[in-house]
Amino acid sequence: MIKQYTSETEAFSHSFDYDSSINHPNEFWDEVATKYVYWDKKYDRVLGGTDESPLWFENGKLNMCYNAVDKYALDPLTKDKVAFIHDNPILKIISKITYAELYERVCEFSTALKSIGLKKGDRVMLYMPMINQGAVTMLACARLGLIHSNVYGGLPPSQLASRINLFQPHVLVSSNFGSYGLNVTPFF
Repeated sequence: MIKQYTSETEAFSHSFDYDSSINHPNEFWDEVATKYVYWDKKYDRVLGGTDESPLWFENGKLNMCYNAVDKYALDPLTKDKVAFIHDNPILKIISKITYAELYERVCEFSTALKSIGLKKGDRVMLYMPMINQGAVTMLACARLGLIHSNVYGGLPPSQLASRINLFQPHVLVSSNFGSYGLNVTPFF
């Protein structure tokens, strides 16, 4: 038997859900994907392919950014809830961003990326620490269908150059510095 969830906030039961996902994987994942994921194009079936090369949600299309941000930012019940919290121990700042604020920032940065001519399939490299702007950049890339790669912000120039040569990004998004532990590392 598959559990019927009554609301998006209902907690999962780990043991029940685990058993259902093992014993009835197609039904379980179909229910979860139908209830919690917005699909631009519904998948043909939950699981296809082979054991060596499975195809999950075959032919389905979705936008990860919409599912992570938009559906909460556009809902009056969730738009003012905290989407994420960033804690910077160096500056002793804890910032909270609501879904509505995150949506605004992601849309703004998506517009900036489009304005420089980026289109679906283009590559964007991020060279920055774990900061709010990194999350905004990744979500903006997902919104537009851009491929992004995160590079650890503390890499020395030679290793950064190697990754740039391999990935060949259309754009490199960076910050001036990063804080790691109690240290500030300049990026330029």
